[in-house]
Amino acid sequence: MNFTFNHFEGLWKVKRNISPNTCANGLAHIIKNKNSELVFKEKFLTSLDKKNIIFGENQYLIEIKNKELHFIFKSGPRLGTIFQKFRMNTISNSSLYFCLKDTYQTTLFWINQNYFRITHKIKGKNKNLFISSHYYKTNNINLFNKFI
Repeated sequence: MNFTFNHFEGLWKVKRNISPNTCANGLAHIIKNKNSELVFKEKFLTSLDKKNIIFGENQYLIEIKNKELHFIFKSGPRLGTIFQKFRMNTISNSSLYFCLKDTYQTTLFWINQNYFRITHKIKGKNKNLFISSHYYKTNNINLFNKFI
């Protein structure tokens, strides 16, 4: 299937596997702003074990530049810098990001209009993580507004 920028718009349920004992569930809302850029807002709950659950949020700006899809930090200390770049001409491809002593290899798999997947391989001095996030389209915007 050919990917188009508009396919990202909408509300997505997120299921994230971090390790055999750690998973996260949440929602992502992707909307166009006044500059026709996409704003990616994600809210999720991470279960470290049956007793410890933490809330998290991510925000990115998604732009197309030179036939590349750019994910740009929209919050935090790296605000305005590019997190990942993907070529638009393939269904899946990888991008690298270097953060201090850690390396993030992110792969975007565009499956169809209702499902995509993002994986992160994070390597560092004391890190060796593989995170797999699955995004499923939904129409219930009330879920996002009520989620924590």
